[in-house]
Amino acid sequence: MASKKFVQLERHVEAEYRKKGYGLKKARRIGKAVAGEVATRKHKRRGTRHVKRAARSVTRGLTRFGRRVWNRSIF
Repeated sequence: MASKKFVQLERHVEAEYRKKGYGLKKARRIGKAVAGEVATRKHKRRGTRHVKRAARSVTRGLTRFGRRVWNRSIF
């Protein structure tokens, strides 16, 4: 799964864009993109593959092993 800091940043950005009046789907997409960009800059090219892969699996609603992940609408 994505790291805790990655998810926290993602949710923070999502909340900021929700306050600005963006829809839920668009705000989540922007949150994931911003968190991915920050992670890429932090870890450079080498260390972000696992973070991006985890973020993709969360957006699909599945883990690497095909099990359901927590429901984002709860948070």
